[in-house]
Amino acid sequence: MKTLRSFADLEDYGIIMLTGESCRFSQRVLCDLTIEGQMLMQEFFGIELKSESWNRGVCSIMLTYDMFAPIARFALSHVDAALYIAVHPDNLQVSGFNDEAIIQDFTELGWQVWRNHPIPGQPVEGSRNVHAMSGRSA
Repeated sequence: MKTLRSFADLEDYGIIMLTGESCRFSQRVLCDLTIEGQMLMQEFFGIELKSESWNRGVCSIMLTYDMFAPIARFALSHVDAALYIAVHPDNLQVSGFNDEAIIQDFTELGWQVWRNHPIPGQPVEGSRNVHAMSGRSA
């Protein structure tokens, strides 16, 4: 089981938190992205990221603080291949695991638990399913 508790924990996925002072409205945190982080965020958002790097990455991005939980869920699913994702009610802790036996432990503590449902044999492109009729992916 792996638990992520803050943007700092996303550094393992190439998302390097720099500062919250960059946002005029104090709503976003500036992050540099390594190649891995850039690929993960491009897959997450479905867009190409080409901004300049602020410090030590290949590009930078401003993320709102409440994006931590969805990005952590995606990273644990996409990179670590976690079958189950549990999110604490405060959205500040996200755990990925593959042991179905501990689901009840999380739910009794008030955590929300999701099960990833990959469809066996479904054609995919990255994290997207390929549409059966058109052969396209979103």
